[in-house]
Amino acid sequence: MRPSTARLLRGAVALALLALGTGSCGKDPAPPPPCRDGYVPAADGSCTLAPPTCVAGAPGSIVEACATEHRACFEDQLGALCGVCLPGFVEDDGACRPVIACGDLDCAAEGRTCADGGSSRDAQCGACLPGNDALAGRCIHRTCSTTEREGSIAADCASKNRTCDEEGLEEAACGGCYPGFVEKSGTCRLVRSCGDLGCAAANRTCTAAQAHADAACGACRAGFVALGGECAPISDATCDEGSAEATPIAAACAAEHRACDSSKAPAVCGACEGSFVLDHETFGCEPFVPCSQRSCETEHRACVEAPQGRCAGCLPGFVEDPRTGSCRQVRTCASLTCGAEQACTEATDETDAICRPACADGEIWGGSQCAPCPACDDEGEDGRWPFPTSAGSCICKTKPGYFYSTAGDVGTFRCDADGDGWVRESARLAIQSKDPALRTNARCELRTIDRVELQNEAGDSKVVRLSRPLELFETDRNDDQALLDVHWRSKGLPAYGAGRLSARELNRFTKVCHDRRADYNDNGIADVSEWSGHSLGPTMRPEQQPFNEFSYFVELYRGSYRSPAGGEAHGTWVIQEKSRLEAPAGPDNLHVPLSYAASDGAYWRQCKVDPDPRWRTANPPVGMDFARYTDPATFNGLGHHSQFKCLVVDDEPSSGAVQELTPDGVKSAGFRLSRCGKAGPAVVPGGTNPSDTVVGCERVDASSVRPGDVLWGAVPYRDYGPTPYMRYDGLDMGTARYQGGCVNSCVEALASCPGYDINPIAAACLRDPRDFGKFLGCSAWEVCDGLDNDGDGVVDNGDPGGGVACDTGRFGVCEAGTTHCIGGEIVCTQDVPETAEICNGLDDDCNGAIDETFPGKGDACTVPNLKGECAKGRKACASFPEERPPRGEVFCQQVKFPEAETCADALDHDCDGNPYTENGSDENIAGCIDYYYDGDGDGFADRNVPPKCLCSPKGKYRIVAPTKWDCCDSDPNAYPDSNTFRTGRNACGSFDWNCDGVEEKQNTAVSASCKYKVLACSLNGNAGWEGAVPACGESQQWVYDCHYNVGGAHCDRDGYLRTQACR
Repeated sequence: MRPSTARLLRGAVALALLALGTGSCGKDPAPPPPCRDGYVPAADGSCTLAPPTCVAGAPGSIVEACATEHRACFEDQLGALCGVCLPGFVEDDGACRPVIACGDLDCAAEGRTCADGGSSRDAQCGACLPGNDALAGRCIHRTCSTTEREGSIAADCASKNRTCDEEGLEEAACGGCYPGFVEKSGTCRLVRSCGDLGCAAANRTCTAAQAHADAACGACRAGFVALGGECAPISDATCDEGSAEATPIAAACAAEHRACDSSKAPAVCGACEGSFVLDHETFGCEPFVPCSQRSCETEHRACVEAPQGRCAGCLPGFVEDPRTGSCRQVRTCASLTCGAEQACTEATDETDAICRPACADGEIWGGSQCAPCPACDDEGEDGRWPFPTSAGSCICKTKPGYFYSTAGDVGTFRCDADGDGWVRESARLAIQSKDPALRTNARCELRTIDRVELQNEAGDSKVVRLSRPLELFETDRNDDQALLDVHWRSKGLPAYGAGRLSARELNRFTKVCHDRRADYNDNGIADVSEWSGHSLGPTMRPEQQPFNEFSYFVELYRGSYRSPAGGEAHGTWVIQEKSRLEAPAGPDNLHVPLSYAASDGAYWRQCKVDPDPRWRTANPPVGMDFARYTDPATFNGLGHHSQFKCLVVDDEPSSGAVQELTPDGVKSAGFRLSRCGKAGPAVVPGGTNPSDTVVGCERVDASSVRPGDVLWGAVPYRDYGPTPYMRYDGLDMGTARYQGGCVNSCVEALASCPGYDINPIAAACLRDPRDFGKFLGCSAWEVCDGLDNDGDGVVDNGDPGGGVACDTGRFGVCEAGTTHCIGGEIVCTQDVPETAEICNGLDDDCNGAIDETFPGKGDACTVPNLKGECAKGRKACASFPEERPPRGEVFCQQVKFPEAETCADALDHDCDGNPYTENGSDENIAGCIDYYYDGDGDGFADRNVPPKCLCSPKGKYRIVAPTKWDCCDSDPNAYPDSNTFRTGRNACGSFDWNCDGVEEKQNTAVSASCKYKVLACSLNGNAGWEGAVPACGESQQWVYDCHYNVGGAHCDRDGYLRTQACR
């Protein structure tokens, strides 16, 4: 019943009672008639409405009415009423309705959990169920679908390079890394290849990367040895397996299927042999497998032979599934069901069809949202690319020779801005990208080389094959003139002569001898400090090393690219020496611009030049880079490095590879100095190649040189063999050996001199050391050979070769001799005869041994100032053959030396003068015995005093292996098992005289009482102490009998005063 109903009932009852109170008076009322149901008799006899009650069946009961309204019946002092809703019902707009249960809501259909409210509250849909994500107040089911945008996590997983997994799972989730990626710290990164690790540059073998594992560098390659954590070339490597003087590597090269190349010093393992080709992943030699033997077609992949047959990208109409790494057919719009508000972008040969929302003009569907597109109307752009990048960006379609960059500067850029045939480094990311949109629009012609051809000025050449092909990338700075100009300004570098080098003149090979800070090839190392084996800079890629090895100074060399010949996969980089011949007037790019002084002569322009001998040192000076490729049998090499030096002037020169000298050092070395610079516009070659720098040089006086100068130094001529070097005008112009620059012409001309064929030592070659060793003629003289060498008709006249001190080939005093020409031969005649050996510092008997014996050798003698066994010696000879004159002395040689002393004999082994001491101590000698201390001489040791290990008893250390110990070693009467009882204490203040740990009393009996016997008395037992037993050393009456006291008529005890003895 509602509360309003209860109030109406209460009001009706009150009105009825009021009516009864206003009836007639004076007569007895008649009995009231029975009241109908729901009414009760009133005081006036009428029937009134019964008051509400919660008693079932009673008049006025509202229980059933409340139950009909699903309410509980409630009574209080105001009466009964229908109250709150019964369990299972809830108040709703003034009425009670059944509670809503989870079964009524179907929350699962909304992707939500259900919270049951019990019997008093409605159930409610709660948080999103697992596998659903909250989005704009809704729970969207998470899926891996690539056709539905809402709820799909496929794009998110792909951006993380992870698979999207939902089959057999409660919810879709990003799974493991794609093939080609490896899990590291919670992210998927590209597996690292052998090239990424720089294994080849580090001269190590490599295990190729796997689907989910990085490549791994292994042991040093053949021809290299581990040294300090690095693989260093074996310095004496040779291809001769029978060599005993060097380290053979031919077998190790063969094990790697490489040819052993002895054209270099040391020898190295070169190109792959036979049917083996270079594997571009591991840089090892693998058996050649042609495409015809590959199953690429069944894998829907293209096959390329570069040079090994390998399966490459997917065939047109197939795409690589990132989850499996295999190629599958592209998904077309026919296989997709797009939503009403979606459009389908049809598949291409390289991409799947996709359902996407219809984007506005100027936008593209990026996989998760519409991405804005650039205008795509700049240089090199051919409208928009119809497909987004993997990151969902819109890019432009590029024209040939351009690439699109999304890293750093975003937009379209020229692959080769300066037109020198080298692609800029920033294009590498696009060219090698795994993103098909970026990779397809990297329309760059990337050149590769697998060899370098060295050409000298004589036209001879040598091809050096590289361990792996190189891609011709150059830094952005060296490709973009604007960036290069900014670099020059920011570094504050001075101009190079009349101007600065342009980007087209520079690449990863080019160096310039200009400024000690300048780095023209942009490899992180100043050009004047760089040498072929220089360590890479911290920001350099591993493949920079081969470029360092073949870098060259533009003042001396020029370089160009030659396209691959028929059937070859890679091109060649050609490095040419500029000619030393005199150049024509005007700017020139083909001749060396350096020169000597006019007074030096002109033969330097045509003289033969050998490699600078310093190139074999551990850190060869800058400019030695091509010396190693000289082969006297096949290729005379590139010799400019030996004749022209890039010099750095410094007050404190370093000792490293940089050719640094002080100003005084420059003068004393005699270099002919020049300062070079750009002398005009660069010469643009035919085809796409770097421009040749036109260099001009002016001579510099050595007296004007200052610290900080960078100059070219032409090496002066220094005369040397094969005939004795010569003196001119009192000046010694010779050296012991070749030191670089022009070669002495007589090195080759001597063999053509008249008389040389008769006897080479009788002919001499003349050359002009004032004109770079230019050949002047020949001369001859008489030698001891039984022939007429000088053509005067007399054989061996003048005792040629005689009178010269010589070596007879014998030993000792017999070695010295004098030469004489006898019978066409130089004979060495012995000067001193042999004698018996004595001690004199000479080999008197000529047997090769000095003073090996002498009279009295080995006789016994006493060594002065030594003791014991060390004083016993044998006579020996002290030889001093190096003194002049040599001498020898007989002396007593010590043959025994201090040893550890022993108790086993009476010999003084440690030579200290006492056979029973060692280093002055008589303890702990080998063979010693532990002797224990007996201070009181009673034959028992004191356990409180440590023993001494001695050869024999010493003093009070005289007890061996005691079994019983003295308890008072200061009292000779106290010792173990003593039988003597004593009344006094021992020297240690104890009554324990027998060392048993107990003070044993001698007498412990107490006397018996006296017994009377007819005027006589006697002890009724044993004698003993009167009263208690006294302590050790205490005195007391000792009772030994009884007697009868007549006067007193009683018994008296007989005794005396006695002291208690103990032990």
